[in-house]
Amino acid sequence: VAIGLATCAGAACARGERLAAGLVPAAMALLGGLVGAHLVAVLFYSPQPLGERPLVVLFSLSYGLSSAGGFLGGFLAVLAFARLTRRPFGASADRVMLGVAAAWPLARLGCFLAHDHPGARSDGPLACVYPDGMRHDLGLYEALLALPLLVLCWRAFVRRARDGAVLATFVLAYAPARFLLDFLRIDGEDARAAVAAGAIAAGDVDPRWGALTFAQWSCLAALAALGLSRALQRRNSVPARL
Repeated sequence: VAIGLATCAGAACARGERLAAGLVPAAMALLGGLVGAHLVAVLFYSPQPLGERPLVVLFSLSYGLSSAGGFLGGFLAVLAFARLTRRPFGASADRVMLGVAAAWPLARLGCFLAHDHPGARSDGPLACVYPDGMRHDLGLYEALLALPLLVLCWRAFVRRARDGAVLATFVLAYAPARFLLDFLRIDGEDARAAVAAGAIAAGDVDPRWGALTFAQWSCLAALAALGLSRALQRRNSVPARL
C-alpha cells in the first residue's frame, strides 16, 4: 500500500505538466526500488540461502526487502529515465522523492506493527514489548520521524528554487537520523541470545559490515554523493577567470 502511494503521489506532483513527467519515473522508481530492495537484502543481509536455492531466492520477495537497497534501485531507475528521455534528473527525482516521503510514514508504521526492526533493550517511554522484554522499536522511531520529514520535503517542493531540492532535503534530513538510529539496533550477544530463544527472528537482525550496518554505510555514501554533487555544481557555476 505504501509503495503504491509513493507511485501515485509522484504522478500527482506533475501538476500542469504531461502525466509522463510524474507517472513514468514514479513507476520506474517503484520497479527499480523493489528489485534493489530485494537484491540488497539477499546479497548483504541473508546471503546464505542464495547458495542453496539461488533461483528461488532471487525471484521470491519472501527473503526480505532492504530500504537502503530500495533507495539505491529507485535512484538508478530515475537516473535511467532521465538519461533515456533527456529530462532533468533533479526534476524527476523531486517528484518521486515527494511521493516516497508521503509513503514513508505508512511504510514505517507497518514495520512498527510487525515489530520487525528490533532494537537493544530499553526501559524508555517509547520502548515496545517483545517476547523477551522491552526493547527499542526502530520502526516506531522512523514512523515518528517520517512525519516531519514529509513536511520538510513538501516545503522544499513548493519553494524549490532549483531542481533536486526535494532530493537534497530528504537526504540531509533522513540520512543522519537513520545513521544514528541504527546504533540502537539489536546486535552482538543480545541478538544471538534472542534469536536462540525464539524471541527475535534471525532475519530481523541486521548484520554489521565493520562496525556499521549496510544502511549506515549507505547513509554515509548518500551524504558524500550529495556533497560532491553540490561542490561540482558550485565549481561549474563559477565564471572562468582570465
